[in-house]
Amino acid sequence: MFEYRFNPCLQDHDGGSLQVSYRSPHSALIKIIKSISGRFTVLVNYWDENKMDKPFRNTQEYFQAFIRTAQYIPNLTTRQDILSETGRVLIRFFGADLVGFFEPGNNGGIEGHHWILPDGVPGTAIQTRETEMIITEVLETGFLAAQHIDIPKPFATVFLPITWENQTAAVMLIGHRTSDPIPKELLNIYLAVAGLVTNAITGADEEFKNIAARKHAEEALKEAQAQLAFLVSSTPVVLYRCSASGDFNVTFISDNVQLQLGYEAHEFMDDPAFWPDHIHPDDREHVFERLHRLIKDGTATAEYRLLGKDGTYRWTHDEARVGRDANDQPVEFLGYWIDITKRKHAELALIHSNEELNGLNEELNALNEELTAAQEEMEMNNEELMTTEKMLRESEARLALALDISGMGTLDCDMVNHTSWRSLRHDQIFGYETPPSTWNLKIFFDHVLPEDREMVRKVFCDAFASQSNWSFECRIRRADGEIRWIEKTGLGQYDNAGRPLRVLGLLLDITERKQFEATQEEYAEKLMASNEELQRYAYVASHDLQEPLRSIVSFSELLNRRYRGKLDKDADEYIRFIVDGGVRMQNLIKDLLQVSRIETQAQPFAPTDARTVVADSIRSLETPIHEISAVVTVDPLPIVMADPSQLEQVFTNLIGNAIKYRRPEVPPVITISAERYGDWWEFSVRDNGIGIESEFFDRIFEMFRRLHTIDEYEGTGIGLAIVKRIVERHGGRIRVESKPGEGSTFFFTLPNENFKSRVDK
Repeated sequence: MFEYRFNPCLQDHDGGSLQVSYRSPHSALIKIIKSISGRFTVLVNYWDENKMDKPFRNTQEYFQAFIRTAQYIPNLTTRQDILSETGRVLIRFFGADLVGFFEPGNNGGIEGHHWILPDGVPGTAIQTRETEMIITEVLETGFLAAQHIDIPKPFATVFLPITWENQTAAVMLIGHRTSDPIPKELLNIYLAVAGLVTNAITGADEEFKNIAARKHAEEALKEAQAQLAFLVSSTPVVLYRCSASGDFNVTFISDNVQLQLGYEAHEFMDDPAFWPDHIHPDDREHVFERLHRLIKDGTATAEYRLLGKDGTYRWTHDEARVGRDANDQPVEFLGYWIDITKRKHAELALIHSNEELNGLNEELNALNEELTAAQEEMEMNNEELMTTEKMLRESEARLALALDISGMGTLDCDMVNHTSWRSLRHDQIFGYETPPSTWNLKIFFDHVLPEDREMVRKVFCDAFASQSNWSFECRIRRADGEIRWIEKTGLGQYDNAGRPLRVLGLLLDITERKQFEATQEEYAEKLMASNEELQRYAYVASHDLQEPLRSIVSFSELLNRRYRGKLDKDADEYIRFIVDGGVRMQNLIKDLLQVSRIETQAQPFAPTDARTVVADSIRSLETPIHEISAVVTVDPLPIVMADPSQLEQVFTNLIGNAIKYRRPEVPPVITISAERYGDWWEFSVRDNGIGIESEFFDRIFEMFRRLHTIDEYEGTGIGLAIVKRIVERHGGRIRVESKPGEGSTFFFTLPNENFKSRVDK
């Protein structure tokens, strides 16, 4: 409930207002000023704009509505027209929802007339005992009254005295369908409208329709103009008029431009270039485009920066319409400015705050990009600002949902006021069934195990000193005594002196991950030991097998040379089987030794010229290449980090296979090339041989895996397995693409010469 009381009648000796009472639960500093004619009082408010309730409409819209009303009402000639048209003006121009007038009746009651009511609301719903008491009080005291009434929905209403000959003769009721109070600016303007109605009715009475009435009307117009001038000077809205041609020189600008920019009004009017020269260079072009467009469209708005006298730029909202002469030719532009610098700064601050929020979690980039896109498209007005704030709330809800799904806890600490906000998951990680009433760094350190506190303390100190983000893992003792591993990441907000103002953090329980890592590390150590033992066994076994096998092969070959043809045919064949089997066994043991030497006799990685290595491989295969007239093409090859001898084994095996698995009727064509992908080179060895079925792409790299019989193609089936082991030792990968009857291409990757890889391990 709020109430305003103004006395529009009592005057002091020089025509000013003598008394005004003001009652409200809201604190405000007000100043009473004298009206120009003494008929009513205008109230100027000196409250802080940042704390003022939002008006029903923009303040400048009410001033425009009052100007139009002041131009229209005095021209009406009958009391009937004045009351009827005043109601329509208040509905149309000011957005009121109901209007009515009340006068004392002949039988001592209150009579209402000239109603304009919402649909479905009868006049009897307005004229209740409560409203009649208010109307009677206004008629007796001459004070306006403003309060809410329910008919049945809440209406914010104001009861305004209509006065002539120093007496309150009627009451004008104006209502808005809202539960909010009528803004103080609008009450001031409605009081001025009541003065216009009073003057118009006085001038319309028959006894005043003479020269004195016209004089009175002129005085009323002057009074309205003075009231308008005062209202203009007491509002942040700057009115202006400028030429519609040439250099658009300013012909009028209200004096309150000095409050906004620091310049006096005559500086704009004396120098035609003054206004254009003070527009920000980046905004000047679109401002003048807007002026030219204004002639065509009739109205236009713009937001741009103007240089103030203090050397700073102020953001200005500019809205104007074109004025035309009797021939419909544009003569001048009429418009207004309003300072929107605070709003612009608030919007920029909001964007900055959202960017900080985006950095909390990379997994939420998609959601934050949506929010950023919405902010970039946001227009500079209050309605679109509210839309963006709604989108922000929705994104925050999605962020909270995503954090909840991921199991993360969140923390927001105010380091100045020593308050904090935590998510439920945050407190659950620390073992609290009931969230503690407060949270701070001391409580956090009490949970950290003593062995980890110094490390955690150093992380925080370094982050605060450098104003950087932090991330660490440590162990905590929960409220229930259980020890858990956590991962904590966060960032701080700081003042100009580098003191932390706010701390934002994310928390994740990683105990299960730590346990898994420990298990994996133990398993890896056991596997490495097992592999090393297996490699030693393979080397020793294959090495020890060579001596007796060498004797078997040697004596078998001797037996074959000395007794071939001297025994029966079966004996010759048996001897040949022994010799062939022995030779295959020797080759198999030789390949096994090569497999074991991949790790046991490996050399450190060094920058290696792949073209030189390929040349050595081709020289070692020169005889079979020449015998089958194979064509080997080598494209430019890079320098890579590799073991040169093992890299030669890779190329020798792949080129050798291309020669071995050729199509008999087609001369072999082999191409070797390389292509870079970031820190890695992908090599390719392409041939036009017999090709491979896709179902065997993985199996050909397995140990002893053969796709053909020994009679078709000789070999042990270990060559590609050796190639794979060597490539993987270098940290790379190998794969094949092939079509039967067309050929195969083997691809493998190696690190470039500057790449610091973990393959050395």
